[in-house]
Amino acid sequence: MAPNWAFLLADQLKADPTGIDAAIQKLQALDFGLSLGLDGNAKVTHNELAAENEQIASGLRQICSGIEQMAAGFPQEISLAGSYGTAAFKVNFTSGQATKH
Repeated sequence: MAPNWAFLLADQLKADPTGIDAAIQKLQALDFGLSLGLDGNAKVTHNELAAENEQIASGLRQICSGIEQMAAGFPQEISLAGSYGTAAFKVNFTSGQATKH
């Protein structure tokens, strides 16, 4: 699962292009996995990134938590994905699991 960080951070990107571009570069190193159970529940896994300080570590935890919360509702939202133009996530489903697109 590869979040579209520019889409997700579009408002912040307008306000601080240089700072958010740097943040997006760091965020692109996050590798998320999404598994869908037969019960329809989503489970998100991700790698850990080294943080330069506690403020950045806290921000990364918050972002990962937000992605996990969004993914939990993903199975219910998938039928709407084609209706909104730019997707926040690019996911191909094969045999009940999501793969990076």
